[in-house]
Amino acid sequence: MNKLAIGTFIAFAAGVAATAPTQAGTCNSVTFSCGTLNFGELYTFNGVVPLGSLPANKNFSQTWTFSLASNANQLYGVIKNGGFKLGGTDFGTVTKLDVKLKQGATSVPVDEGGGNKNRSFDVNTLAGGTYSLTISGKVKSDSGPGIYFGSMVAMVPELETWVMMAAGLGFVGWQVRRRAQRTNDVDAGAPVAA
Repeated sequence: MNKLAIGTFIAFAAGVAATAPTQAGTCNSVTFSCGTLNFGELYTFNGVVPLGSLPANKNFSQTWTFSLASNANQLYGVIKNGGFKLGGTDFGTVTKLDVKLKQGATSVPVDEGGGNKNRSFDVNTLAGGTYSLTISGKVKSDSGPGIYFGSMVAMVPELETWVMMAAGLGFVGWQVRRRAQRTNDVDAGAPVAA
């Protein structure tokens, strides 16, 4: 393996390690609040949907709030069914999950993925401020409340990441230029320095 490949791998690995999310805490499931999200920190939450509070069709909607102190380049999240099936009976199963995001009264476009019981969401470029994340779906449970789990992380490239990328690109550029000069020297018949 050549030195260029090793150097590029080390620069990439250091950049990934610098941007990996860390566990920040759990959102308050009584007030449905996550507080102010710190960039790069993972926030988890869980929702319990009491059956007695639901209409006959068992549809539900719960709104969580959070704030961003400044602009974020990305917000990633996952909502997952927390129920299970045992002997033909559903316990806590939540289906048809959907995610909506608003800043005040303004809807924010959300890219959603996943299936019927699990939902991922991704939002590009959020301004600082207070947001409401509405999770809706249907409780399929025959016994007990509906349960879902979620997590989200706000990301913004930190200065160290940009510096590491610039240094890596500069190093690769220097290597390419050096090789081009060596090739030109060999073509011209000049002696090659080791």
